[in-house]
Amino acid sequence: MNNETSHRFTTGAVEIAENHLASAISLAREGQFEAAVSAFRKALSFVPDRSDAWQGLGYCYRKLSRFAQANEAYGEAQRLDPTRGAVWVNAPVAAIPLH
Repeated sequence: MNNETSHRFTTGAVEIAENHLASAISLAREGQFEAAVSAFRKALSFVPDRSDAWQGLGYCYRKLSRFAQANEAYGEAQRLDPTRGAVWVNAPVAAIPLH
């Protein structure tokens, strides 16, 4: 188990997740979607109930034309927070290329 993984079960997990989320958002804004996917995944390994992280992951997958994965991520964001409006707007957009 690496040092980062061992922290998953400590009170520092939220801080580590926040750092990964900040990195993911920055990478996505720069158009580095593959790297952002990795950072969102790392954050979600610490805090899997963050709907904003799932939404960001879906966005990155959509930008990478990985529509099935985008739909899964958006679906998880919707499940976690059905009031999150942006997810309801983006999820149908991600589904269009599947048809």
